[in-house]
Amino acid sequence: MKKKRPFIMIFIFILILLFCSGAIIVDLSGMDTEAIVLMESETGKLLYEKNAYEKMYPASTTKILTALIALERGDLNDRITIGREVEMVPVDSSKAGHIPGDQIYLKDLLLGLMLPSGNDSAVAIANYIAKKETGDSNLSLEEAFHYFAKLSNQRAKEIGAMQTHFINPHGYHDDGHYTTAYDLALIAREAMRNEIFREIVGTSSYTLENGQGTQKEFFWNNTNLLLDPTALETYYPYATGLKTGFTTPAGECLVGTATKNGIHLIAVLLNSPKNKRWNQAKDLFEYGFKKEEKRLEMVDAMNNMKKILDEYETTMDKSYINIDKSQNNKEVLHEDEDNSPQNFRKLNKKIFNKDDVLIGIFLFLFLRVIVKQKKRKKGRR
Repeated sequence: MKKKRPFIMIFIFILILLFCSGAIIVDLSGMDTEAIVLMESETGKLLYEKNAYEKMYPASTTKILTALIALERGDLNDRITIGREVEMVPVDSSKAGHIPGDQIYLKDLLLGLMLPSGNDSAVAIANYIAKKETGDSNLSLEEAFHYFAKLSNQRAKEIGAMQTHFINPHGYHDDGHYTTAYDLALIAREAMRNEIFREIVGTSSYTLENGQGTQKEFFWNNTNLLLDPTALETYYPYATGLKTGFTTPAGECLVGTATKNGIHLIAVLLNSPKNKRWNQAKDLFEYGFKKEEKRLEMVDAMNNMKKILDEYETTMDKSYINIDKSQNNKEVLHEDEDNSPQNFRKLNKKIFNKDDVLIGIFLFLFLRVIVKQKKRKKGRR
């Protein structure tokens, strides 16, 4: 009997794998975004990809890396004086509205960067970090931006984003400023490990009151409509961040994050058709959550069946039945005893939880598991 056990486990594993992989979870066949990545954040495993490694323009999703570098190399307690650099951003840029002479804490500057997607916030951060790192307060703006771009590309390589090359801190279009969907997922994954970053990108709106070093009050809404409960068509209740982007060459872009039942996902969509990124991101998340939930069910089933095989003498035969949490009263047999579910519970309390439900989810589609008697420990007669 012992020799058969590995074969039984392999057979069960194949059955579960076929069941889990065969089901259509969410139909993604209509995804017409040019480049897509769906990543499970804890492991970095790709759950879905389309043109993941193709060179793409990131637009303002660039700011994810800008914010990460600011958090790693800056000091949130530093109050930064806004200079003429904010007047250098292109006229058609998205802006937070900073005014030369304002004094603003780094965290507030990061909120201006990530919520309204301020290109003026980005250049102020780049100028601050470059001068802080070099110790040279006399750096020209050109030198400061060049230095920050060097830091960005260096950090990207450290993360593993080998196909990323950034020229500026905000993502305003430049033919030499590019990345891939996969690289952006890696950058987002690294950034989301930072607690302050997670707090910032999960904020739906923020007010910076007048009198805190600024010449006027600022009210910033997050451009990530997945986070906005008033935007009924785009809101996603499991969303936790992250960053939007748009330029004409880049198209509509979105790096989104979501968490459900302990599963953390990152979705990257680059060059989405107009107004489609929100629903496509939600479809990706639903696909990912259901796929991961099925995988975890399979792991639970394998672990629990292994436990039963380890602790009980069992045989199996073909009978087209299903044992799970909702059907735990069906086809559970105990050899040489009263075969009622109540008696099975009484004899095998260890494999029932506090709610008197059979532990785990058993999806052994074509097997009846006949639980015989508890195995005797070695050395006992």
